[in-house]
Amino acid sequence: MTIDLITVLIIVFSFFVVLLFLCIFNKNSRHSNEDVIQSSRESYLRDLNEDLEQLLSIASHDLREPLVGAAGFISLVISRYTKSLEKEAVEFLEEALNGTRLMERKIDDLLLLSRSGRVETDQYFTISDAFNDAIASLNGHMTDIEIHSNFKLCNDEVVGSRVMVGQVIQNIMGNAIKYKSLSRKLKISLITERYGNFVKVSISDNGIGFDPRQSDRIFQAFQRLHTSDSRYSGTGIGLAICRKIVTKHGGAIWAESKEDFGSTFSFTIPVNQHDNFGHIIN
Repeated sequence: MTIDLITVLIIVFSFFVVLLFLCIFNKNSRHSNEDVIQSSRESYLRDLNEDLEQLLSIASHDLREPLVGAAGFISLVISRYTKSLEKEAVEFLEEALNGTRLMERKIDDLLLLSRSGRVETDQYFTISDAFNDAIASLNGHMTDIEIHSNFKLCNDEVVGSRVMVGQVIQNIMGNAIKYKSLSRKLKISLITERYGNFVKVSISDNGIGFDPRQSDRIFQAFQRLHTSDSRYSGTGIGLAICRKIVTKHGGAIWAESKEDFGSTFSFTIPVNQHDNFGHIIN
């Protein structure tokens, strides 16, 4: 083999090496740019969500103050001038007072909804801990109710916000109490089980239930299914708060029901997969 041929082969080999290097560099550069773009997009959406939540919180606070004042003046008129007003006028004032109080509750729920997206989800606790918190909060509404809980299948430690998960349980159980059947004693059961890398929590009741075709709608804000019955008051935002909290934890929430037989609400919360030393738990 002549020197000239060797030189040509070296040049060709060097060319392919440089070409291969350029291809690898271009690929890495493209991936790096895509990562930067994706990171920027996520950062923008996160900042936008925080701004919207802050705006909602401020707006809700500013809306609540005049309503409180209006409700106070209406109450004052009713208490002082009931005897001098016609019966129909008093009824109108009472309707106005009920309307302002309902709006106050909706604004309070909006504030809770906005705050539920800003919770810290790095605490370690068990679902039984959150369940006990919910029971304590509902203590005044627990008369003549059978409650059963079963943590035998799974009471693994989860990661999230104990207060917010307790709020989810409280909201679901509160709905069960509100929509109980008048023909039978209310029974509520809570069962936990392992669901992959999550703990699945199922809360069942024997209440009036709802049309299963509405199982997605009930998690939307201000959606209520029993608006025609005055016994079932509320703002229709409790389950929307539940969905936001569970989603914030990286879990899912859903409902199953049969009218006149009861409902089951289920949600998932991620399991704590690390021990106190940061090691992964099998």
